[in-house]
Amino acid sequence: MVFAIGVVGAIVFTFVPSSEGGAALDSALSVGPEISNLGDGRTSSDGGGGLEGRLQNWRTTLTLATSWDVPDDESFLKKSLRPLFGLGPEMFAYSYPLVGDPRPDRHFTAHPHNYLLWILMGQGVFGLLLLLSAISLVFVSVWISLRRIRSGVTFEPGIDWIFIALVSGLIGKLVESQSGVARISDLAMTYAFVGAVIVLSELIKRGSKDSEESGDKKRTGMSLSSGVILKTMFASAIVMSLVASWLTVSWDMRRLSASLELSVAEKNADGSVDIAGLIKAQERAPERDSFTIQLADWYFVSAKQARVEGRADDAGQLAMAARDLLIEFELRNPYDRNTQMALAKTSSTLVDWGYVEFADEMRSRYLRLAELFVTYPSLVSTSATAMVRVGEDAKAIELADLAISTEDSTKPWAVAWYARGAALINLGQHDQAIESLTTAIEKEPLSYSAKLAHSALAFIYQQRGDTELFEIHSEAAK
Repeated sequence: MVFAIGVVGAIVFTFVPSSEGGAALDSALSVGPEISNLGDGRTSSDGGGGLEGRLQNWRTTLTLATSWDVPDDESFLKKSLRPLFGLGPEMFAYSYPLVGDPRPDRHFTAHPHNYLLWILMGQGVFGLLLLLSAISLVFVSVWISLRRIRSGVTFEPGIDWIFIALVSGLIGKLVESQSGVARISDLAMTYAFVGAVIVLSELIKRGSKDSEESGDKKRTGMSLSSGVILKTMFASAIVMSLVASWLTVSWDMRRLSASLELSVAEKNADGSVDIAGLIKAQERAPERDSFTIQLADWYFVSAKQARVEGRADDAGQLAMAARDLLIEFELRNPYDRNTQMALAKTSSTLVDWGYVEFADEMRSRYLRLAELFVTYPSLVSTSATAMVRVGEDAKAIELADLAISTEDSTKPWAVAWYARGAALINLGQHDQAIESLTTAIEKEPLSYSAKLAHSALAFIYQQRGDTELFEIHSEAAK
């Protein structure tokens, strides 16, 4: 009866209109089609946020669990220990792009959307077994407590309903964590349920007739070493308090003061924070990417504006300042995608402005970008165009072909076709270049890559003396 009431209540709450229209109803009605369409091959590699997206995410995570790929080369010993101890906290986000399905966008997957898989990835088989053991012990205590309740040996009135309600809530939270992102706010309630279930289990145990005598014996045995236990607990409390105090002052208070600096800083006419306040905040907490990336972006935008105004020296200095900030942050997190993209773009801009000494850095950074995010064809295509600019035509064709090979499951990549055609022009293979450049235009006729492809075709036909086609593509490029 209780189960039937619960199902009816769940249905009612599901179909209650929300402030966002029929979001709840649409989600409920979409479950059937999602299940029936699983595995039909009609979805893109971007599974989205529904059931197909979850299954795709889990499949890729399980693939990663068999290879344990990481962004850098590792010794045989570390590679061998990965399955036991995992990738490390938060490192899943940097390993997933190495084995995931190609994505048509730049959406970054940072969580497997399953708590068991999250623990497996971060802490390995050892951590997963610890978690499963802890969950199993909790439910063993639940089973024992329920048997005691049914046998009538407990003295606590009404504790059976409270206990069953808490266990139901715990089961619900555990099920919920198998398809979502287990954030701190979600896990806090789960831990609260676990704690409440353990407390009630102990109350039921103490209230049972058969545990009174054993409990007295245990308390008598404990009293013999209570002095040692008390001293140990006191010393541990002092050590942990000192560690917590040091962490609070050196980490939390410092970061809090940086936020406070930003909040009290002078504001510009458009409401944005004055640059002086942002600089002070970044100096106090340089590890916060929101501060460092924002400040570097300000320097970079200001550099481009100075370049437009004809202040070449100021533009170079501002671009260098942006680069220095990003390099400092890279030392803290060498795999962060935004940092790598910003550093690649900065080096590319410096090369465009005549700082040819950064050509090698530009080459290595775009190759690194393609290596770290091989499943992102947009970044691989961008790296291909960068290789053309530094004269690495064979590498450009290799990267372009890699991006093009994902078109069946992602989207057309005109930029990759253009990069391929431009590299073939440099290699003197004009017939193949015409084919690639024409394909780039056909794939995305109104894109910037199509404009560049028209310009490249105009160059080829000018070299061949074909005035008519030269004029057609020159006009189309405009």
